[in-house]
Amino acid sequence: MSLKSIEEIVGLQGYSVTEMSITPQEVSLQLTKTTASYCCPTCRQTTFAGYDSTVRTIEDLPLGDKRLFLTLPIVRLSCPTCHTVQTEALPFLAPYQRHTKRFLQYIHRLCTIHGDGERRGGVDGLTLDHGAAD
Repeated sequence: MSLKSIEEIVGLQGYSVTEMSITPQEVSLQLTKTTASYCCPTCRQTTFAGYDSTVRTIEDLPLGDKRLFLTLPIVRLSCPTCHTVQTEALPFLAPYQRHTKRFLQYIHRLCTIHGDGERRGGVDGLTLDHGAAD
C-alpha cells in the first residue's frame, strides 16, 4: 500500500506520511507538516512564527487488528497577537494528550454506562472525558 493511500485512510489534514513500519502488533507512521503555519491555542490566530519543536508519538484508531501510532512534530510558537510562547493547537489532538480525539471518543463510546448501570471497559472516565469532550 502506498504512503499516499495511508494518508487518505488516516486523514490528518496538514500532514503527510513520510515513513511507515509494520510489526505483527502495530503500524507506525512518521508524519511531517505540509504547511508552515501554526494555530495559537489561546487566541486561535494563525502564525508563521515557530519557536522550536519536539517529536511526539500518539495513538490513533486501530487499522484492522493493529494499533496505529503516529509520530509527528509538535511546534511551540511565538504568537505575535497575544505575545505568548505556547504549543500549537492541533484539531485532532487535545492538549497534552497521547491519543487522538477520535481514538478517545471511540474508547469513550465503548466504556459508556449501559442500561444496567455497569461501566464497561475498565478505563478511567476522567481520562476519557478530558480528551473526548471536544
